[in-house]
Amino acid sequence: MDIITHGTLDYYDELFKFIRELEGDGLTPYADSKGIPTIGPGMALVVKGANGLWVAMDKNIINRIFGIAGIDPITDLQHATLVEAANALNFYYIQANDVAKLLNISKDKALEKAMPGIPSSRCFEISCRKKEGLEPLLSCLFEMAPAGDLFYPGEYYTDQDLPFRISEIIREKAMNRLREELPHSIYVETADVELREVSGSDRKRLWVRSFIICERESQKGMIVGKGGEMIKAIGQEARKELNTILEWKVDLDLRVKTGRDWRHNDRILRKITGN
Repeated sequence: MDIITHGTLDYYDELFKFIRELEGDGLTPYADSKGIPTIGPGMALVVKGANGLWVAMDKNIINRIFGIAGIDPITDLQHATLVEAANALNFYYIQANDVAKLLNISKDKALEKAMPGIPSSRCFEISCRKKEGLEPLLSCLFEMAPAGDLFYPGEYYTDQDLPFRISEIIREKAMNRLREELPHSIYVETADVELREVSGSDRKRLWVRSFIICERESQKGMIVGKGGEMIKAIGQEARKELNTILEWKVDLDLRVKTGRDWRHNDRILRKITGN
């Protein structure tokens, strides 16, 4: 194994004598900003070999340096960990194709050498520049991710109560259609929600009465629109979405009223935000 060392052992003798004077005995190995195992002010334990690949520094050289620095010698197992770190660096910093060319082996063999123990089903060819191969990688990551704790029962898909959800859907449709200052001057209050029997059928329909509330009387006409077209369109869009997410068909009675300076009313603001 070819190893490039930075400086001679005499250089390291003088370097670590100086370090010990500054930092004392027992320097701690750490990973630098690129993930390279290091001690002192930048003494790499994993270095570039003559073939351009990362390799672990020879164990005898490391222990000679550690002895000078007042650090216990490393074991064979610890040196094997450095070898694994070098393999990981080759995987992250050099493309598999380049590794294959350097070692004159196939790309699959290069990946196997760089990341031993990783099954081929978890190796992916991706290009962030071309946006290729990302979906299989993401799917694999989602499959591997552990399931988290449930925040509410499994049969629920939200912890928001029904009137609040209805109000938010109506508000969204109103904000998408209204212009100028109006989207910021309204909120929606759902006053009544009632499950009603359908005559001649065992089905039920959900009857809802909600109010779009604005700040000034002059704004009511803009929300209603000419001939009631605006509020009718808002209601139709809200009803369409409600019918897709609720188990009952919805009859929506949508109206407009004024709540003067509601944005300065703490009670209303707490109700809207759920705080």
